[in-house]
Amino acid sequence: PRELILQKHPQLHKIINGNDPWEFYENIKEIGSGTYGHVYKAKHKATGTYAALKCVKIEPTDDLKAILTELFVLKDCHHANIVEFFGAFITENRLLNQTNLWIAMEYCGGKSLQDIYTTTRRPFEEPTIAFVMRETVRGLVHMHAKQQIHRDIKGANILLTRDGSVKLADFGISAQITATLGKRMSFIGTPYWMAPEVADVRRKGGYDERCDIWAVGITAIELAELEPPMFSLHPMKALQLMTTSRYRPPKLRDKAMWGGVFHDFLKTSLRLNPKSRPAAHDLLQHQFLANPALGKHLTVTLLRQFHDECRRYQGRGLLDELLAAAPDEEDEEDGAPAPNPPLPPSRIPSRKPAGEKTPPLPQAPRPAAAAATTMTKSTGSCGPRAPAGSR
Repeated sequence: PRELILQKHPQLHKIINGNDPWEFYENIKEIGSGTYGHVYKAKHKATGTYAALKCVKIEPTDDLKAILTELFVLKDCHHANIVEFFGAFITENRLLNQTNLWIAMEYCGGKSLQDIYTTTRRPFEEPTIAFVMRETVRGLVHMHAKQQIHRDIKGANILLTRDGSVKLADFGISAQITATLGKRMSFIGTPYWMAPEVADVRRKGGYDERCDIWAVGITAIELAELEPPMFSLHPMKALQLMTTSRYRPPKLRDKAMWGGVFHDFLKTSLRLNPKSRPAAHDLLQHQFLANPALGKHLTVTLLRQFHDECRRYQGRGLLDELLAAAPDEEDEEDGAPAPNPPLPPSRIPSRKPAGEKTPPLPQAPRPAAAAATTMTKSTGSCGPRAPAGSR
């Protein structure tokens, strides 16, 4: 299967580092599930730095377009506000007839913005919103200059590192801007953050990179109100409303709670006509983002609040009961919290359909010396490491 996959997708040869991530990484531990598979944290043997390894089960018949899109976007984007791509591997287990693609990228230990506000249960302060939006827009400036659209900007896809740096992630649906009219005719993205021209793409004739600017405005509201506009509506109802002539750009619910510059930033980002929205590099000049007082001290404070909230849960004995994984030793040394406490109710944005059960998570593989332990096989999960000579 590995050779068939490489024959079908020769582009993989440009990014594949080998067929054995264990040759380069150790202490591989599962930390969650992503868009297309399970995600592990691992330590690079040579440098001691940590990476996030995304493991995706693949078949020769699979259409790997979305995964390849993410890989090439990451490979081409070297920027302080975009997660760094380290490499990729294809492993094969002939006993299980299973092939896995492993994607190694920068590990961001500070959690996503959505993780943070669902844990602290408090809106971000206005300067903090301004800082994370400025860093997000800086990442978009780089992407748009390389003719790339992200198309899924939202709190869950904006990560913080432990020093408070802001990183754009999850490029599984990002796309190259076409060389002709620079428009996309596909319908893809997260509904509540979706620009009107994307929601009505068939009638309005496509969209360009300015759909990301709309999503920036919606994300700013999300951080201020703990949810995006129209989140109480069914996704299809929200999309339907966005395609009607009655639809107007959303605003903050409590106008008096926020400053005039913030309101103007939202008004600028959330213009119905995409042609009237500023480009990312122009949006950086807006007073809301250009404030010289903005800095990482704001996100460091945010992470401290997140850590304190986690410790309060831990003190009540809830973490041991509700979470399977204990905090990593290196996390404890760095003063990071135990894993996330339980999220508040069903209002938290999720891409998983209602009622869908979470599949059992595979057990993280041990180093080669402990060959007796393997990862559990489950639908869509990563298989165990292949025995020597079976690749």
